[in-house]
Amino acid sequence: MAAVIESNLTAYAMTNGRQEPLGKMVNELQLSLPVSVTDFEAVGKMFKLEILNGFEAGKGEIKFSGLNTPIKNMISNPTKVFELFLAVNVRTETAETMIGDPIRRVYQLLVNFTGDIPLIGSLAAQEQAEYDTEFKLRRCRTTDNDREILYVDPYEDTYRVNGQNILEFI
Repeated sequence: MAAVIESNLTAYAMTNGRQEPLGKMVNELQLSLPVSVTDFEAVGKMFKLEILNGFEAGKGEIKFSGLNTPIKNMISNPTKVFELFLAVNVRTETAETMIGDPIRRVYQLLVNFTGDIPLIGSLAAQEQAEYDTEFKLRRCRTTDNDREILYVDPYEDTYRVNGQNILEFI
């Protein structure tokens, strides 16, 4: 199933209890949750197996097209945790229908920014500036039309897919 983005990404951060709009400054968002496995080779077995150990803390990147004061303050403090909300309308494509109904996808992230602080960013003549930032993921909740499809909290050992905790089976 593919997802086609229908609208611009709406983004804002919660700082000091207030919503700080990030506007159209978020160009790209990438999230990953590294999986930790152990190689397992049993005596007399022909297959080498990988056994799931768990997950490492998530990480991600955001590319900003501009740095207003709230963004500068947010990415310049690697010790502070921020709550980010990113929302986009997507239309899913399936083999049967080719085009499905539009879905409002919302990402609620609890992050702290790490890595290099982009003081200048990527600047080129007559091109839009880009500021790459990295963060550690403390919590991620993804919803489609207010229905939770993914919830990850490495600090509480919680990993839910469609409301079901998959860690209870490990």
